[in-house]
Amino acid sequence: AVPLHGAVQIPGGIAIAGGDQVLLTTTGGALIDRLGSLEGVPSGIEAVGGLGPALLVRTPMGTY
Repeated sequence: AVPLHGAVQIPGGIAIAGGDQVLLTTTGGALIDRLGSLEGVPSGIEAVGGLGPALLVRTPMGTY
């Protein structure tokens, strides 16, 4: 099982952080995209949030 670190509503859908990836879904739950290290998602995600249109992830190394 992948640990869930949080979810936040973003323009056009929902971003869900779990493990070392971020899932982008529609508000109905359909998967749009799965982002991981190859797309630049940092490892060690502890939390996810939004600031306006920006998606932020917190890791032990900082907030991105």
